[in-house]
Amino acid sequence: MIEFYNKKIVRIMADPQVMMEMTFSVIYLIYICVIVILMLKNMKNVNQKEILTAKRILLAFLALFIGDLGHVGARLIDFFSVEVETNYVILGIGSLFEMVGLIFLFMLFTDAWRVQFNHPKNLLFKVLIGIGIIGLIIFVFPQNQWTVESTP
Repeated sequence: MIEFYNKKIVRIMADPQVMMEMTFSVIYLIYICVIVILMLKNMKNVNQKEILTAKRILLAFLALFIGDLGHVGARLIDFFSVEVETNYVILGIGSLFEMVGLIFLFMLFTDAWRVQFNHPKNLLFKVLIGIGIIGLIIFVFPQNQWTVESTP
């Protein structure tokens, strides 16, 4: 097993594209995590008038982080995995995490926009949120085959 890891690490280190992708992925995840932590830490400095918007934006970035952690984290696990034949399950679940995270990101930004500009929950807002909910429902259908080797 150690020999497998050594060969895999040598292969990764020898391929500049793989090395760049992994480096970017790690830096990107750290960057988004730091943004979420700083936003959370500085939430007390937001004035009361804008706190509702700030909370929604914080949650949107948290959804982005969780979604990307699923997707990018799955890619990193795939790079270093010994069990290559089961990586499609990890990658599929990672893609599902990303899709759900992005839907929540868009829904939370839509609500932050509504709150910031003091708009009512009108038909347009309800349609946009409804589309997000429909997207989430569609993602759980078994036909998506998130964990199969060959996606539809």
